[in-house]
Amino acid sequence: MMGNIKSKVVLGLLLGVVVIVDLALAADLPQVLDAVRGFEWGWLPLILGLTSFNYALRFGKWDYYLRGMGIDNIAWADSLKVFLGGFAMTVTPGKPDYH
Repeated sequence: MMGNIKSKVVLGLLLGVVVIVDLALAADLPQVLDAVRGFEWGWLPLILGLTSFNYALRFGKWDYYLRGMGIDNIAWADSLKVFLGGFAMTVTPGKPDYH
């Protein structure tokens, strides 16, 4: 069973790379490469750290709301899985547009 999951993860990563390359080509590859070369990579740890902190705060709010609604019979790890699973809709056409 783990082999099947690993092959699906590898396939997903490969498809992701194909999409990124396709978008880079469609967006003018030389310009994209210039932007990547000009990026100050020393900021990356801070960016990733602050982004992770933001998601941790959002999960805390999610968990607080669940408990406030009386939903306290779900394990912390399961609650985190549901919270993270909800992000799948933010990168798909299924995301509602409330403009």
